[in-house]
Amino acid sequence: RLEAIASPAIVQAFNSNNIEQAQMYVRIFTSISRLPQLMKYYYKCQKDILLQKWRNQLEIEQDESVVQWIHNYYSVLLSNWHTQHRWFNQVFPNESAVNALIDIYIDVLSSLDPSLNECIDAALKQVSEKLSFLYDVKQTTKQFADNLMNVVNQTSQGKPDTDMTNKLLKAIYNHLISYVNKYAAYEQANLMKQLSTLNCMKEELPDTIQALGLSITSVIDIANAAKKEMSTNHRELRLLWLTYCTKSFSTRLRRFL
Repeated sequence: RLEAIASPAIVQAFNSNNIEQAQMYVRIFTSISRLPQLMKYYYKCQKDILLQKWRNQLEIEQDESVVQWIHNYYSVLLSNWHTQHRWFNQVFPNESAVNALIDIYIDVLSSLDPSLNECIDAALKQVSEKLSFLYDVKQTTKQFADNLMNVVNQTSQGKPDTDMTNKLLKAIYNHLISYVNKYAAYEQANLMKQLSTLNCMKEELPDTIQALGLSITSVIDIANAAKKEMSTNHRELRLLWLTYCTKSFSTRLRRFL
């Protein structure tokens, strides 16, 4: 009964970051052994605020790129962590701010609407350099993960819980998984596009054989350039690249023979 009556005021206190009001509700809910229920209010308020910020950002930044959307939202999350960590410690001094915020961020990152994957998929249909675009997304995500983990380590009382930080990292990188699985196909398409410009097919077989022989250097240059790109920017996908692209070259060469 008390919760039902106080619910709108509790939500208002949390949404406005009103420390005095929130502390009052902490005392009340602690006295009736209902503090976990009050923390659920905080959790939901924070989640709703962060999800709304994502929706608002997309409306305001319609002319920006998807990579910029992601970068800007990650900046919001980092700033919010600092603000809420201080606020939480003042309102819930006996609870772990880091654990609470990790739980919230995991939920938020998996609940974005539209999701990061939906935004990235839409962008992939419009960009010609898909690998370059995905690399930018990956770098933006990695930078956020590194920055957030630094903040987590700095704001933790002692060593942060490994299981929770692993779950957080999984949530941060989750939108990249499907593109890792498709990476070989993207690389193969990119290489096939370059190979198609070699134009080795001639009207006469001897001319085709000669053109094929002359193109070997170009084929090797294309392969080496792709390998260098992989070594520099996509080391974790090197084995996948070698497997698929070797198959791709073999298929292409068999068409010439």
